Amino acid sequence: MPLPADKVVLSVVVDREVKEALEKIAAEMQMSVSLVAKNVLYVGLDSLNIYQKFGVLKLAKFFRTFKKNVLNIELENDDEEQEQITT
Repeated sequence: MPLPADKVVLSVVVDREVKEALEKIAAEMQMSVSLVAKNVLYVGLDSLNIYQKFGVLKLAKFFRTFKKNVLNIELENDDEEQEQITT
């Protein structure tokens, strides 16, 4: 079945931790993983409009904090990444 004219298929590659987090959320909300991913993308794009005003540095810090606190992903090279963000 073809997609409507205003829809496109988007393929992305994510870390295993992100995939597992999406699957966990989908199971808890009794939704498909693709629907959860679509909603995350929409929320991310809305948030991006806000964070563009602050610049790339603030955006990088936001995503680092999001991964660490919301998805409970411990960054392997946390000190190194923090250094790259702050310099």
